[in-house]
Amino acid sequence: MASKQREISRLIAQAGQMLLAHGAESTLVGDITRRIGIAAGVDEVEVSLSASSLVVTTVYQDHCITTARRSPDRGINMRVITQVQRICIMLEKGILDYTLAQVKLNQISPERYNRWLVVFMIGLSCAAFSRLAGGDWSVFSMTFVASSIGMIVRQEIGHRHFNPLLNFAVTAFVTTGISAHAVMYSIGNQPLLLWHRQCSCWFPASH
Repeated sequence: MASKQREISRLIAQAGQMLLAHGAESTLVGDITRRIGIAAGVDEVEVSLSASSLVVTTVYQDHCITTARRSPDRGINMRVITQVQRICIMLEKGILDYTLAQVKLNQISPERYNRWLVVFMIGLSCAAFSRLAGGDWSVFSMTFVASSIGMIVRQEIGHRHFNPLLNFAVTAFVTTGISAHAVMYSIGNQPLLLWHRQCSCWFPASH
């Protein structure tokens, strides 16, 4: 029984580690890991999360096992998150047991978009918001440049596995600093709009 609990604890910790590393919200990480544990057969699951690590405790027949895992930021990847959720659902429906779930979890491999495509699309989306809010093409262009450079900074810091909060703060500082030039030099019809667009694009990104 102890070996079964250890294997289930490892399954839960690995699932939580993958979710946290690939951008799942903390509420979702806690919910999915608990559901996986209960579906796999343990009596109770407790999960404690930080920005770059998690601690999982399982209880089975009054026996407690606690495991801790580091979870460096690997960038948002919805494919990984949805695959882990599918495994959770299949466990709950009885399609998989915990051993098959572990095999499925090990087979998940993140497929990433080209980084320059991501930079372009982030810049374009933020610029489109500024245009929809009434900015002219000058504001659109400045928003695109600021957002694109901010995304490059975010990627570079993320690749070096710095604390996600530091990554967020530096990225927000860089994009806001570039946007401030529109206000300083009165670029476009609504230069203050550019600054507000950067805030709306980057500040909600924290979780």
